[in-house]
Parts: sequence; structure tokens; C-alpha cells
Amino acid sequence: MRKSKVVVVIISFVVLLLMAGCNKKQSTGTAYDSLKESSPTEIEGEKTTVKEVELIVENVAIVSDDERIERDGTLGIATFTADGKVYMIGHEIDQKVGSKVYKVNKSDNRINESDLIGEVIANQEKGVLAEPSSFTKTYSKITVAKTAHLGEATLLGRDDDGNICEYPINIEAFEEEKDMIFYSFPEAYSKEGSAGAPIIQDNKLIGVDFGTTQEEGKGVGWTIWSILP
Repeated sequence: MRKSKVVVVIISFVVLLLMAGCNKKQSTGTAYDSLKESSPTEIEGEKTTVKEVELIVENVAIVSDDERIERDGTLGIATFTADGKVYMIGHEIDQKVGSKVYKVNKSDNRINESDLIGEVIANQEKGVLAEPSSFTKTYSKITVAKTAHLGEATLLGRDDDGNICEYPINIEAFEEEKDMIFYSFPEAYSKEGSAGAPIIQDNKLIGVDFGTTQEEGKGVGWTIWSILP
């Protein structure tokens, strides 16, 4: 009987040590780690009237009164057209209505007058809307996803020469209340000027990139349902 009590005491002590170790590990983890632990494995999108969009994926500059408005050489990427508008997600807000949106050569940031994408018609919380010009070139249609899940996905970005490239990423967490997608990306991929790059999973559009987190090699994007009407 006495021996069994000793065993119980030893087991209890070991459990306490393990719990202390776990608590210590949690306290030293990052906010990103905590988010991953609490994230659902799958999320469902809010209802939207848009079932598919046409991808543009162009580096752009916005010109107002014949003067360049720029940040780090470019304002990011014009993502897609939908409901008769060009969506430029992740761009600086409060762009002057009527400003011209031009495709920009990423290697030297030059503008060709013939590469007019559209004209700014509105500013939204998550980016700029433009009316497309007759010269706007679209690349392909893509279905808007109804769900998204943790795991492999693709970020459709552009390389240093301005070519459209598929970069593998891994969706690691969702924050449903803020409509955010968190993911990791290869170190070889440069994130500079990539705001607006589409996030694709299972051949469907689930979101749009808008920046990096404080964690190295981690990115964040909006869910597509929080962008479309």
C-alpha cells in the first residue's frame, strides 16, 4: 500500500514537470505559433455574387497629374478584373480618382503610354478600384473558391524580369474574424512589390497577398470573400 502511494506521488511529480515544461514552451512561442495552434484547418467563404474573375497580374504605377506616385519603385500588382472593375489589392489607399494606372516594367520601372490598364474610380479599405481601359490584357479566368484549407497553395507572382511565375507556398493558419490567410514561402522568393499577387489553391482563387509578417519567411493575405462584393 505504501509502495503504491510512492508511485502515485512520483507520477504526479512527473506530470507537474511536464505541465511546467509545456507552459514554458507556450510562453516563449511567438504570436504566429499561437495563431497556428488555434487556427481551423478549413474555412468557408462568405457569399459573393462573383463566381469567377479574370487574372491580370501586372506590376503597376499610378500616375496623377502627370506625376508618378510610387513606393519602392512600384505600387504592387493589379490582380484581376471582376464586375467590370480592376482590383488592385494591398495598394496605398486614397489615390486620386481619375489617376491613370499603367503597367510598369519591373526591371527599370519605366512606363509605356500604350500600357494603360485603367483609371482610378474608388478607394477601398483593402485597395484601389479602377475602370479598365480597352487595352487591359487579361491572362486567364479562374473560379472563386468557396472554401480554403491548410496546406499547399500557389502564389502567382512576378519575377525580376516581370514574368508571371508560380511560387509554392504553404497555408499555415487562418484568422477568420479578420479575413486573413497566413502562409510560409521559400527564402528564394522576393516579396518586395508583391502586394496584390493571387493566392490559388486547388485551381481556385482563395485570396490575395498583401504583405509579410514579423516572422521571417511568412506572408499574409486577405481572403477573396472579403474583397469581392
